[in-house]
Amino acid sequence: MDNNEQKFINMNILIKNMSQLIKYLGTYPLIKVIDFFIENILGQYTKTDISNATGVSRTTLQKICEKLQKKGFLKIEKKGDLFLYSINRGSIFSEKIIDLDYCLNINKMENESRKKIKLKIR
Repeated sequence: MDNNEQKFINMNILIKNMSQLIKYLGTYPLIKVIDFFIENILGQYTKTDISNATGVSRTTLQKICEKLQKKGFLKIEKKGDLFLYSINRGSIFSEKIIDLDYCLNINKMENESRKKIKLKIR
């Protein structure tokens, strides 16, 4: 197997594991951060945690977190020297984004079911 074949296989694995939100809206840093919080909805995370998980630089992450906090999507809690970020479940903005993610996942499951039914009929 040459290097190009390996890259193609790795890319296919990434695409299959990519969330529906990222597939539909793109791999922009803002979308990656929003997706991170939707996928990890119950936790509180430091900027280091978020940066490591999303691949978004700390400088870009700082701007994104400020924007998402102003929109009501994120809450920030200070514990000692740490600032912990979590999704604000009481915000209409965050609830609508969670609804969008849910709808995209339902749509994916319905499409996969239709494909399986077509295969069985043939």
